[in-house]
Amino acid sequence: MIETVIALAVVILLVSSLISMSIASVRSASLSRSKNAASQLAYRESELVRVTRDNAMTWTDFTNNVGGATCTSKCHVDSSTLTFVSNETTDSSLVSGTTFTIYLKQTNPPPPLTSEFDYSVYVTWTDSSGGHTESISSILTPWK
Repeated sequence: MIETVIALAVVILLVSSLISMSIASVRSASLSRSKNAASQLAYRESELVRVTRDNAMTWTDFTNNVGGATCTSKCHVDSSTLTFVSNETTDSSLVSGTTFTIYLKQTNPPPPLTSEFDYSVYVTWTDSSGGHTESISSILTPWK
């Protein structure tokens, strides 16, 4: 009788350990999927900034476009017009049930005071384990 109780306790301990490991694995996979999506969104936004710079006739045209939005707080590039807009944007197409907030901030004085456009792109989201942020930084110069 006591052997049966001990065996049952060992089985319960093993099963609960396996369940805990499975839950941790699923959470880790979910976080990895979200981080990957956030990185994709950050690089996409950064590429939109580069395309906006490349499509501008001159560096002054680009800096005037940036100056129209307050990129020292939060802004993003409207992909349909390639203009800077003074707010953040969202995307929920990459991970089901997760809404990502995307914005960029200029990290140096606004052009034309400088000949560089230093910026960071931030992607934030919240899931069952709390809030998360992924970011990338870049520097653009007048290359034409």
